[in-house]
Amino acid sequence: MSSLHSIFFTAIVVSTLVVGHGCKHKSGKPADENGKSPKAIKHLRVGLAGLGEINTLDPARAGTAAPITIVWQIFDRLVDVAPDGTVTPMLATSWQSSNDLKEWRFQIRPDVYFHASSDQARTHRVSPADVRASLERALRVPGFGRTLLADLIVGTDEFIGGNTQHVAGIVVSGYEVILKLQKPFAFLPERLAASFFGIVPRDTPEDPLTTPIGSGPFRLVDWQQVSGKIVLERNRAYWSKLSVQCPRPDRTYQLFGPEL
Repeated sequence: MSSLHSIFFTAIVVSTLVVGHGCKHKSGKPADENGKSPKAIKHLRVGLAGLGEINTLDPARAGTAAPITIVWQIFDRLVDVAPDGTVTPMLATSWQSSNDLKEWRFQIRPDVYFHASSDQARTHRVSPADVRASLERALRVPGFGRTLLADLIVGTDEFIGGNTQHVAGIVVSGYEVILKLQKPFAFLPERLAASFFGIVPRDTPEDPLTTPIGSGPFRLVDWQQVSGKIVLERNRAYWSKLSVQCPRPDRTYQLFGPEL
């Protein structure tokens, strides 16, 4: 197994353990072993020792399990991959490919907002332009995102080389994002589910993020880089219903890196 595939697989497993059993997007209320619905958690504390250093919260740069686990909480992607391997909607409500598998169209959810500094207010709405900018940023900055997409999308070489302002094969049309490929590829949605393609605001600089802003189920409250402690808070305006097992909106989700 290559190092890239190993990281990708580990990130999916860790995210399933941390999110899937505590805050998975669910409309029902799972019962415990006695058949009773669980109570909401006040403060959820999760240790990440042994999963790598929390050296970044930038989705395009996070390459080990610990930061990827946190990135998964802060940022939405176009699609997700369920534990059974099924590709499921996130910011993309639906998607279709051409018969030759060289063009993919993703319909973007119209009612999603990026995190605000306070959960009492919203920032700007997530748009197809944000999606395009996020994919282009993942191609431009050093990271695994470039490895996953550079050999697929039309115009990536020219863009990475600084010869074009945008990737020719990433097109915005209304509330659709169209990806034009150099060759047929049936598993593009699975690649776009990787944490490296978390959607950020379109004016996000290419420099490493220190105050990441996403549209995911949790927003960043505090990041103590020396100790590795991360404090997250539920996004009250999140577009999808979360499990009752998530921390209450007025409580926190605390993750601890290898130093604690």
